[in-house]
Amino acid sequence: MISRVSESRRAIREQAAAFVARLHSGEMSDEEEAALFSWLEISSRHRREYRIHLDLWENLELLDRDPVLMSAGEPRWRRVVSFPTRRRGIAAGLAVVAGLALLFLGIVTLSDLHPFGEDLLARYQTGVGERKSISLADGSRVTLNTDTRLLVDFGDRRRRVILDYGEAFFEVTKDVKRPFTVEIGPASVTVLGTKFNVYDAGRQITVAVDEGVVSVRPDRSLAQTQQPPVAGAGPAGPVEMQELKVKAGEVAFIAPTSRTVTTIHDDISRYDSWRTGLIKFEDVPLIEVIGEVNRYSTTKVLIEDRDITGIRISGVFHIGSLEPFLSALETTFPVNIERRSDRIILTARRRD
Repeated sequence: MISRVSESRRAIREQAAAFVARLHSGEMSDEEEAALFSWLEISSRHRREYRIHLDLWENLELLDRDPVLMSAGEPRWRRVVSFPTRRRGIAAGLAVVAGLALLFLGIVTLSDLHPFGEDLLARYQTGVGERKSISLADGSRVTLNTDTRLLVDFGDRRRRVILDYGEAFFEVTKDVKRPFTVEIGPASVTVLGTKFNVYDAGRQITVAVDEGVVSVRPDRSLAQTQQPPVAGAGPAGPVEMQELKVKAGEVAFIAPTSRTVTTIHDDISRYDSWRTGLIKFEDVPLIEVIGEVNRYSTTKVLIEDRDITGIRISGVFHIGSLEPFLSALETTFPVNIERRSDRIILTARRRD
């Protein structure tokens, strides 16, 4: 007969495995994330099991990339436990079984699965129009742009950040023993020490490197064998997602739906000028400019006339100063502006 204590321990392990599987799926909702934090706050046992299962997932990912195991055909560990290539929809107890398989193979020892001395799990968030700078436990700094949320999870062997949505600029302190990884959408960005900007616009993810080199890696289930674009060759056509080095002065554009990545050389200040309270545009269609301006304002600007969507805009505008932007737009271009209580409408100015 199983004791109540044993049942409680098993329940904690299964719940930790379920949370980790959901977190790695990239589909965790706000309610589920709130439940995770509430569960972690209950006791140190919860936090310990959660971190153990995070380590198990990372070890399994390393096994999938091990050239010795892969060259031998079906990896030895796959014959011990069936583990699908995609992490979505994994049963709650799978990480527990996978952990037993790793122990059986001698790849992970019990001494590897210890709780960390300090709880370094934290969540940070900004509202619309808000910016926030954060000092992390390792000395790194993260600046969050408007409407952004991220989860920070540091351990003895890793520094991991999940960007749920929005935009952030990272200034990473170098630590060769603990790479710094930002997980976002279908990809991750790994560095040792550098400065870079990451923006998830939904239809496209932008990684702009200000200093150093970052490694952009797709979700392992999306990895392809096609060669990356040649650095220094100017704008490159999209290629299927794969691990790719992006250097200072380069920008990588990741398209989640088509699973492709494009790299270009560009003026990086265009991508992180928001840190100084500015937005820079250079020959950008009005429809894209309005989309960017709306990120910083609760009062949205809407275009109700297709004739003006393609007007090209260049200039520097102050974040949060909507009226000066609208005045300049109305003065310079054939655009009418109608201010309503809950929104602002743009239409083409007709000649009499």
